[in-house]
Formats: sequence, C-alpha cells, structure tokens
Amino acid sequence: MRVIELRDIRSGLEAFVVIDHDLFPVSAGGTRMLPDVDVREVARLARAMTWKLAACRLPYAGAKAGLRFAGGDRGALLAAYMRALEPYGDVFLTGPDMGTFPADFLDGSEDPVPPWAQSHEGLGMDDLATGHGVKAAAEAALAHLGRTLEGAIVAVEGFGKVGAGTARAC
Repeated sequence: MRVIELRDIRSGLEAFVVIDHDLFPVSAGGTRMLPDVDVREVARLARAMTWKLAACRLPYAGAKAGLRFAGGDRGALLAAYMRALEPYGDVFLTGPDMGTFPADFLDGSEDPVPPWAQSHEGLGMDDLATGHGVKAAAEAALAHLGRTLEGAIVAVEGFGKVGAGTARAC
C-alpha cells in the first residue's frame, strides 16, 4: 500500500491518495470529499477498487483519494487538489465519489463530454454504472443459491451515489 499526502496551507488542502498495491503501473479510483475522511477508510475503499478492477480484468491497481472539506471555498480547494495531483497523472486516475461530481474533474474543454460525466434521466452515469454493478453482484449471489432477482425482496439503504443507481437498476 502506498499513501501520497497532498497539502497546501494557502488553500487549506488536506488530501491523500491510497494506492492499494504496486503490481500495475497505473491505479484508479474515485475522490471522496468529506470533512472526516481518513486514511484507514480510504485504504479499505482502495482495496475494494482492486477487486472491482480485477473482476473487470482491467490492469489497474485499486486506489482512492480522500479530500477533507468542512466548508469554505469548494472551488478553490478542488483547484488546489487538481494541481497537487498533476505530478501523479501517470499513476493515479480519479473521478467522482462521495462528495464530488463529474464536473469537478472536467476542465470545460471536453467535446463531447466523456460518457462517465454524462447523466441519464437525472442520475449521473457513474451512479447508474455503480447501481448496475450492485445489481449484477446481487444476481450472482442469488444464482449461487439457485434463485433469481425476479421475485426477490431487495432493501436499498440510502439513496446517495450507490443507492440511487441501484434502485434505478433494480
């Protein structure tokens, strides 16, 4: 596991990137922006990304970033974060996670806007893709038990990034 700390006193930037392993030269995972995000939490999320990427047979190490934000100038903090990430652009690919949005990772010159940054019927494609992933995992678990999703009772806790996409997928 590798932890990259990103700090900038002027902007109040306090962030970190956790790369789960170094078996691949490139890592990928979202940026979580919350007031109390910590390295332990993000390390667990980076490991989960390793499993997700492996399941899709993508040759990337799992990673995640944590960006502490409790108020203030959100735009200035994100700009400082993106500047701090520039030296790591070849080893860490990131995008939206809890507290961030696709637009936070676009510079405005994209034409067309990449599919991961688009929305469909009011939900972001990242939310919808995650929801379909949860649905596929539930179908696989049920298939292991000899059941199908049809007729199963499903409980969705919360309607944030994962919950809303999962509810739409099911």
